[in-house]
Amino acid sequence: MRSPDQLAAAAVAYAGLGYRVLPLHRPLPGSGTQGSTMRCSCRDPACGAVGKHPLTPHGLKDATSDPGQLARWWRRWPYANIGLVTGELADVLDIDGPVGRAALRRLAADHDLRLDGPLAQTGSGWHLYLAPTGSANRAGLLEQVDWRGRGGYVVAPPSRHASGRLYRWRRPLTATLPPVPAPLHRLLDPARGHPPVPAPVARFQPSRASHPLRPSGP
Repeated sequence: MRSPDQLAAAAVAYAGLGYRVLPLHRPLPGSGTQGSTMRCSCRDPACGAVGKHPLTPHGLKDATSDPGQLARWWRRWPYANIGLVTGELADVLDIDGPVGRAALRRLAADHDLRLDGPLAQTGSGWHLYLAPTGSANRAGLLEQVDWRGRGGYVVAPPSRHASGRLYRWRRPLTATLPPVPAPLHRLLDPARGHPPVPAPVARFQPSRASHPLRPSGP
């Protein structure tokens, strides 16, 4: 379960890490599209992005780190899902279901990769947070694996997925993100090779007792 206070606190906590945040529509009980068990709060019966598109008039351009503005938004829309802008503090590998997971595992096995970093479980897959590369969004990086970079955003915990399940942290969000492994970076931009390793900064360590960004159980 989650409460409006948890959503508002999480939005402000992400902003405290420096992320730009925006409120998103949320799933509502009822018949959705594309296999969803929910319908979108936008009330469009044909919505193909249930609980994933912005509530504000200018979408991504409205995203902010201002806690006052975030508090106002979540007072207006207390159950809004949370969007985090990508390509600034983090790029995100968007892994969709068993097919995406298998494709990433094959790449990891072929190149002896260990994929570390903050990991969020979505309703249908996983989001792996990595150091920003300067790359833009890219669909189909691998089979059922997309890249969220410049010009993009992801839905963040504790938002609700169109399946009805909550997004959850499986490995906690940190201020220091691992660099993108060279094989993945070559897929993004073969000409640029491997990105530089970011300078170390203090690890973000939320209180396991109360912080809204801590890992959560099943």
